[in-house]
Amino acid sequence: MYIPMALMNFDLGFETCFFNGMNEFSKAFLQFAFPLYLFTLLIITVTVVHKCGYRIFRFRFIARRAVPVLATIMLLTYTDLAGAVITGLRYTTIYNASSGERHVVWMYQPGLLYFRGPHLALGILSLAMALLYLIPFTFIMLFGDLLRRYIHKLWFSHFLDVLQGALILGGRLGFGLALDCC
Repeated sequence: MYIPMALMNFDLGFETCFFNGMNEFSKAFLQFAFPLYLFTLLIITVTVVHKCGYRIFRFRFIARRAVPVLATIMLLTYTDLAGAVITGLRYTTIYNASSGERHVVWMYQPGLLYFRGPHLALGILSLAMALLYLIPFTFIMLFGDLLRRYIHKLWFSHFLDVLQGALILGGRLGFGLALDCC
């Protein structure tokens, strides 16, 4: 099971080239491809079922299970997107001793200036995923039980049950504690 999942996430463990001219910059963009593909499929499916009605598709179960499916996909893609964001935002400084100039460059391809030129698109995508997905999702995973006391919506309860349902041992454990134990 590890090998097919690694292939789908473009994490092969050895150097690969999917097209002529593939470099570290294009590999960094490809790390975002599979998680965004999963989110797109889920959004399209839920939208089509809600817009066209349940009776046409006979998929009434999709509407009832949309939140748990979304939570499962978010949980599965969390580490891949965290790695992609970290890769996209890492930088280093190159110092030219003879001229005294310093250049901030992207760590994996030092020919690209950090947040300039082509790296600007990767940097904006990485920042957007961090601000819109990783930070809020981490906050919900760590403080879900506290938020459950203040948010009394059924969809939020289903969302937290997917994240924390397997971690019940006489009481709820935070998701962060379970990650530290693994």
